[in-house]
Amino acid sequence: MVKTTDLGGEVGLLRWWNKNENDSPVGVHYRCIVSLLFFVTGRRRTPRPRQARRIPRSAAPMPNNRGAPDTYVSLGILRQDTISFSVYLDESHKQLEALNEKRPGVVQMVKLANKEREILETVKNEAEDYMLKELSLLKWQEKAVKFASEDNAAKMEETKKTASGLQENITAER
Repeated sequence: MVKTTDLGGEVGLLRWWNKNENDSPVGVHYRCIVSLLFFVTGRRRTPRPRQARRIPRSAAPMPNNRGAPDTYVSLGILRQDTISFSVYLDESHKQLEALNEKRPGVVQMVKLANKEREILETVKNEAEDYMLKELSLLKWQEKAVKFASEDNAAKMEETKKTASGLQENITAER
């Protein structure tokens, strides 16, 4: 239940938690104080959640037949819980040992793979250098062919002019 009160123009929230009718007055007052602190400071100061109360051994009901399994019950631990927990520990320990046995082999394989990668990387770099040199050679050859074709085209024009001039001379002489 939330009640709203107007204090000097400001709205404050006072909270009462009445979950149970049997709440102790101290608990209710403590909650009211926490709510007032929240209203005044603007910071929420929530109480820590209540932990389960421990029952003293003298107040706990004693089992009828006493023996080895009853010691676990009197401590509040079930024997099945401890056994199942130890099974989980054993399984995880076995998995850890198996992984530790595999680890050196995997580390060795990684080292070998790194060495092979370095070797292949040097070969790759050499191949790239060769291909770049071959590419530059092809570019120079292309330029040489281009200049030669331009030169041949110019010579062809000259020979055509001379041939046409000679043709005209022959026709003029006849």
